Amino acid sequence: MARLKSRLRDTETGDDLRAATSGQSPAEASGFAGAATDRFGSISGRRTSHSGSAIATSVAAPEIAQKLSERVGTISPEGEDFAIKLLQHLPSTFRGLLYTRAGAIQLCYALLISDLSEHQKSERLKLLPDHSLLGAQSDLLAKLTPALQSLGEAVRFPALELAMPALRKLDPDERAELIRNVRKLVSADNRVTLFELALTSFLSRHLGADSERAIPVRHRSYKTVMPALQRLLSLLARAGSGEEADAKSLYHEAIAGFASKGHADNSMLTKVTMRQLQEALKTLNGLSPLLKPAVIDACGHCITYDGVIEPREYELMRLVADQMDCPMPPMVV
Repeated sequence: MARLKSRLRDTETGDDLRAATSGQSPAEASGFAGAATDRFGSISGRRTSHSGSAIATSVAAPEIAQKLSERVGTISPEGEDFAIKLLQHLPSTFRGLLYTRAGAIQLCYALLISDLSEHQKSERLKLLPDHSLLGAQSDLLAKLTPALQSLGEAVRFPALELAMPALRKLDPDERAELIRNVRKLVSADNRVTLFELALTSFLSRHLGADSERAIPVRHRSYKTVMPALQRLLSLLARAGSGEEADAKSLYHEAIAGFASKGHADNSMLTKVTMRQLQEALKTLNGLSPLLKPAVIDACGHCITYDGVIEPREYELMRLVADQMDCPMPPMVV
């Protein structure tokens, strides 16, 4: 019976895109906007100002930042159109695998090893325990990894979000094992990149044992979360601007609305580790829902400072919004 149920889950057809984006959870509906598009042009990680691109724009940054919190959890026709175009440019085999449990699981592994050498890939995959579903499957990885390499880093989060309906079909024990396997791959080199943090946080947030648990309100003013805001906005300001002077100016603009005059120094931090970022987001998620929009807008102000959003900036913004229970809509302008 268990095998029959397992096969049934893998043979169910996926819903069409519009039904999926409107019928799934808000976090899933927020996806697809992570790819910098210069294919429709091509999908790549390069900056571009083509109109219609979901994360690349020549529109003035303040206009985007002002609207970002108002668009949290919403779906727009522009976002759906972008998603359709993205699907059309994904290889059919790659796209089809994302809709199966086995393919979605292997995608999580492929996202973490696609940039490694063949020897490194082999060594990393040896860390995963043998399992008919959750173990490394070389035949599927051989189909997923080349596509990720050719499409570029900008497609990583959209692909992951496309795979979420299939991942949600996993049993609780299978979900827990997947998260453990992903963490093994992440910790293999004793360092954590921004994308690795975003990936592990995303999976834990949506597939973890506490994924359905409501987060209690712990902070009803910004005063008690200023250290967390300082860390978050320091990182975002540096991500949004290449020059140190511009980064400092951007940081002070972003944090000005939260800092109280005459109180402790809130200068920009010179370094923020991934662990500090994770702790900051956990703290900020305890804010009252009425206080979270201003944080989202401050972050949006940072990443749209130069008028375009690179994949790394999008991934950071996606991580912030997701961990604060504020699903981010497609950034289509």
